[in-house]
Amino acid sequence: MLRPVLDSFLQQHPSVSVRLLMLDRFVNLVDEGVDIALRIGNLTDSTHISTRIGGDVRRVVVVAPGYLASHSPIEEPADLAA
Repeated sequence: MLRPVLDSFLQQHPSVSVRLLMLDRFVNLVDEGVDIALRIGNLTDSTHISTRIGGDVRRVVVVAPGYLASHSPIEEPADLAA
């Protein structure tokens, strides 16, 4: 749902450029030259300003049926290492 918002914003502001980074790691906004970030989780740096724009996010683990057909059942997270 982010892409349509970005497209609309860029159409309204053609002099602005966007570099979209979709990362699953902590990013130091200042060190990496990021002006705006959308983050899922708690704000860890009290010098940043945040605005909540959505509801709660939950993470789920999913697996392809083909994987389950050819591997032992997964009973706990440690089973994934095997």
